[in-house]
Amino acid sequence: MKASVYSAPRLPLNARAVADIVKRSLAIITLEEHNRVGALGSAVAEILCDLGLSARLLRLGLDETFATTVGDADYLRLAYGLNAASVAEAVVRFTQETRN
Repeated sequence: MKASVYSAPRLPLNARAVADIVKRSLAIITLEEHNRVGALGSAVAEILCDLGLSARLLRLGLDETFATTVGDADYLRLAYGLNAASVAEAVVRFTQETRN
C-alpha cells in the first residue's frame, strides 16, 4: 500500500487541491491536535460532499470535550491517543477496514 502526506496549516482549504488528492486516493486520514469538530477533517468532509466525491475518511483528533489533563505535549498526545503509536494503530485498523 502506498501513502502520501500533505500539510494543511490553515483553513479554508483549496477545494481543487483536495479534490485532486481524493481522486488519487482510496481513503483519506486527517490528524489534528485539537477538536475534530469544525476543523480539518470537517473541511475535507465538506469538500467531498460538495463535489460529490467518494472516499473513506478517518478524522483523528480530540473528541468534543474540554481537556482536563495537564502536561507537556508528549504527555498530552499519549493521554488523548494522538501519540505516534496510537495514530499508527488507528491508521492500520482503518486501512484494513478499507481493504475489506
